[in-house]
Amino acid sequence: MKSNHNTIFSTLKENGLKNTRHRVQILDVLQSSKVPLSADDLYDKIRKSDLLLSISTVYRTLDTLLEKGIVNKLTFESENKTKYEINREGHHHYFVCLSCNKVIPLKHCPVEEALDHVDSEEDFEIVSHRLEYYGYCGKCKTKQHLS
Repeated sequence: MKSNHNTIFSTLKENGLKNTRHRVQILDVLQSSKVPLSADDLYDKIRKSDLLLSISTVYRTLDTLLEKGIVNKLTFESENKTKYEINREGHHHYFVCLSCNKVIPLKHCPVEEALDHVDSEEDFEIVSHRLEYYGYCGKCKTKQHLS
């Protein structure tokens, strides 16, 4: 856990931000999450250990981290909540369940090769892309067949 905090401290310092307790807590939770989290998710996870945290602090902190490019902001078609993830090298793609809104990360990028082709043919530098597949997770698919 300590090395994770060292990475967080370095990231904040490199971006000209102080190592506040709430920034470190939010980044720690995002860093350890395999899927993007909403501000409410973050608030719920952190509040268990910090009674002084407010939801407005979570939003303010996320805005600052977003402005500095430390986190990414995601909006999935099937949800009305914005989610956040650590801005890691590379990119992530997701399966999103239309029934329960479960988000499952894909293990690889299915369009990487095609984008390399477009990049060179069209004289266009691609710096980012998003891809989500919408459908039903195994649990919800089973429920639908039972109904």
